Amino acid sequence: VLTDWPGPANASLAGGAWLRIGYDDRYLYLGYNIGGMGPLKNTGQQWDRLFKTGAAVDLQIATDPQAPTDRKAPVAGDQRLLMTWQNGKPIAVLYNAVVPGTPPDKVWQAISPVAKVSFDQVTQLDNVRLATKTNEAGYVVEAAIPLTDLGLKPQPDLRLKMDWGVLVTDDSGNVVLRREYWANHATGVLADVPSEARLNPDLWGYILFHGSGEKIHDNLASPDLDKPAGNDKLLKEFEKDLDEDLKAP
Repeated sequence: VLTDWPGPANASLAGGAWLRIGYDDRYLYLGYNIGGMGPLKNTGQQWDRLFKTGAAVDLQIATDPQAPTDRKAPVAGDQRLLMTWQNGKPIAVLYNAVVPGTPPDKVWQAISPVAKVSFDQVTQLDNVRLATKTNEAGYVVEAAIPLTDLGLKPQPDLRLKMDWGVLVTDDSGNVVLRREYWANHATGVLADVPSEARLNPDLWGYILFHGSGEKIHDNLASPDLDKPAGNDKLLKEFEKDLDEDLKAP
């Protein structure tokens, strides 16, 4: 349980998952508390397709506040960060949908008989710091993500589209049984790679970045609510706690 994070969870899933979010001038901090959704295990061999092969936690976020909020296709700044433990080792993979100037031969694609999707850049983020612990109910994931890796510039009252979720696996960790997301509930497809990779920003919710020291309740909103949604205050002790978690056996 994320007992060292201040305040209540920022958002939750009915299936038994909670998320906390914070930021400072260098990092975006995420704390996932997952219960009743299987182990954090992924036996996949293709690092860019781990969303097909086992458990993961997911963040989908836009970085352009001027982008149309009802857009059905991603634009520059729309991205997905998938975090998991691939055969026991932490890995963070960033799927960046639109990067102007990307050569056609560098574009990542997934094609099936019924669909096609592309991302201009798919990369492993070596500077993301990840820690995990198991508990009686499931597991916890803590992440410190460099803002520069996301192209994200938080400031008070910045409102962006976002979503988060969990890929649920079984004890073997080699298949995705369910895709559970906070805002986007059109996630029933499990047998089509393009559909499972695709970003649907029109179905995301919102995040609102507060200033340091502000209260952090009621700060995430689903896409059908016309109100801000959110981020929490500066987590001053997070890096110290994460260091301790990383050193733990």
